[in-house]
Amino acid sequence: MVAKLKLWHKHLSHRELDSFPSLHDLVINLTNELDSDVLQTMKQHLESLQKYLWKYIPEPDSIFEWIRKSFIINVQTLPNNLSASEEQLLELASDSFLKTKFEQNTRTSFWLGVSSEYPALSDKAVKYLLPFPTSYLCEIGFSTLAGIKTKK
Repeated sequence: MVAKLKLWHKHLSHRELDSFPSLHDLVINLTNELDSDVLQTMKQHLESLQKYLWKYIPEPDSIFEWIRKSFIINVQTLPNNLSASEEQLLELASDSFLKTKFEQNTRTSFWLGVSSEYPALSDKAVKYLLPFPTSYLCEIGFSTLAGIKTKK
């Protein structure tokens, strides 16, 4: 979403309104030119949206990058929170069979599947990944309950 906001900001800087079809049609039909004050306000709004988006959805922590990209390992940038498991991570990254499984499965099912071979890595990965599906299920349950209890 941040990339889209940056793209829209760039388009507005060039006075291109294709990303905003309703506004584009309005400008073409009425004046054929967008007021510079309106343009500046729109650009400022897009900038504030970017800022607030990062506030509510922060950039993923790089120390957990090895969970999402386990087969693109740079020895110099290995996280400090692995220490004893670094060699296991390097072994895992060189296993072409596991790389295929990694690409075919979800991250959670992959890490659960390698728990017998790489228990320390698997434990750390699952502890990181676990809050996402559990909070998702809670939100779905709450939305369902709210739907049942309202006058739908």
